[in-house]
Amino acid sequence: MTSQVADPPVRRAALDLLPIDDTSRLGSRLVTRGLITPAQLDEALAVQARSGVRLGDALVHLRLLSSEQVAEALAEQAGVPYVPLDRWDPSLDVARLLPARDARALGALPLYDDESGLVVAFTDAPTFETVQRVDDRLGRPVEPVLVSASAYDATMD
Repeated sequence: MTSQVADPPVRRAALDLLPIDDTSRLGSRLVTRGLITPAQLDEALAVQARSGVRLGDALVHLRLLSSEQVAEALAEQAGVPYVPLDRWDPSLDVARLLPARDARALGALPLYDDESGLVVAFTDAPTFETVQRVDDRLGRPVEPVLVSASAYDATMD
């Protein structure tokens, strides 16, 4: 899969977020790209239906995809950059701007200040409302990027 991998600094205005393309659902995207088969998608959808987890989480649980592959696909679908957190460390001063409890509740992690706003990592495709909530809490414009849930968890621990 060709994905948009961002290296710091990332410049993207929160208001320019592209809406998720509902006509190309995640599962269909992954099958089209050859990352999973239709049978594997059906298996993951069955897990999702039984347990209520998101499709990406079901795919990772079944070990069909890595957390990073799911995050890259979600980033592409949402039109935001994907940032592999294992390639660099966020600024601790910037990360501390959002209390850990709030960060975990929002699935967000401020990474660095790029002078036009704070680049904030999200574990799920950020909605305008989510970006606005983080923006309000931080008091600064937010430029969203997507990270894998596993990298987010490792960074937060």
